[in-house]
Amino acid sequence: MANNATVFSGGTLDVNSGGTACDIVVSSGGNLHISIVGVADRTAVNPDGRMILESGGTATNTTVAAGGILKIESGGQLNSVEIQSGGKLFGYFDYGAVTFEAGAVLYFDILGISPDNTGAALVNLTSLPDQDNLPFKLMISDSQEAGNYKLAEGASGFDQTISVVNDVMELGFISTEQSVQINGKEYTLSLNGGDLMLNVNVPTAQYVYLDFDGEGLVSYNNPDLNISFNLSVGVPGFSEEQRTAIVSALSKAYNKDNIVFTLKRPENVDYSTLYLGQSSAFADYGDFFGVAETHDGNNQNKNDNAFVLLDENYSTGQIVSVASHMLDHLLGFSYFVVDGNQDIGKYAENKTLLSYSSDWTQEDPYNKYCLHRPENRGTVHYWLYQ
Repeated sequence: MANNATVFSGGTLDVNSGGTACDIVVSSGGNLHISIVGVADRTAVNPDGRMILESGGTATNTTVAAGGILKIESGGQLNSVEIQSGGKLFGYFDYGAVTFEAGAVLYFDILGISPDNTGAALVNLTSLPDQDNLPFKLMISDSQEAGNYKLAEGASGFDQTISVVNDVMELGFISTEQSVQINGKEYTLSLNGGDLMLNVNVPTAQYVYLDFDGEGLVSYNNPDLNISFNLSVGVPGFSEEQRTAIVSALSKAYNKDNIVFTLKRPENVDYSTLYLGQSSAFADYGDFFGVAETHDGNNQNKNDNAFVLLDENYSTGQIVSVASHMLDHLLGFSYFVVDGNQDIGKYAENKTLLSYSSDWTQEDPYNKYCLHRPENRGTVHYWLYQ
């Protein structure tokens, strides 16, 4: 039995095999594990403290403060638990034993769960009061296994937008009957009867052909704006070394997104083309560094194209920055703004309407080009600072 104790940073208190712990404070960096008929009563989980309730363990009269974490594994039992504003709750349980302050965070945690599991990350949402006023987050890993995950039962009518996170940052958002692509995987949320289901799928690779050879006659087709015309693209004077550097930088920037870059036109497979070289064909529409044909939500069209209107007079970094901007349109990543005043400039990199930021802090010298990444939001285009 442990009474009136504090678990400090780096410390762990294990309560099991019929043991009890009363009036325990879990401070920042401390860990309290309850399992195998262990009981914890009157526990306070302070900011950055962690309490894990494993199978056979019971927690009563527990308070989780802002930044504190309570994780309940399958078989853990709760009674009279309060999650305060900013407190974090993970795991397998019935919400009837839990009360929430405004600002508490509820997690669907699928770390370590096998797909096609028969359990649920949140067992019964029916007993959850004020569901519409509570934020939900989906915790995933970068190597999340493909398959179907049963997030919750008792979820009929669930219509919340869920923030998708890993243990470092926010990665995106997902709603029922919608999908989001993260790190080369597609996450789709759906309702099946009263069950809230998540499908994780590895989509077919997107091939991107980099055309450095110039073209006498190609077409630009923007179905959203009903704009279509033929144009020519000049032959850029890139050296072999610069071509290789451009392909290498793009491959590294998109290495998590299941994109295959090639200098050889693909055969027997869908592919998009990035035409690199100068062209005056867009002069009537604006003064652009690059123009894409589409903003393709969830990359439904794997044959759309874009033009990077630069040549050997620009640096590799500048070319890769514009190319990544155009690719983000073709791939449907999330910075595109629909405001009712659409024109071709919304699909372009405009020389006269640039918005730059110099707040780059990432150490990876290639991810700076990849504008769709969550860690790069707010960076916009970096290339003027090279």
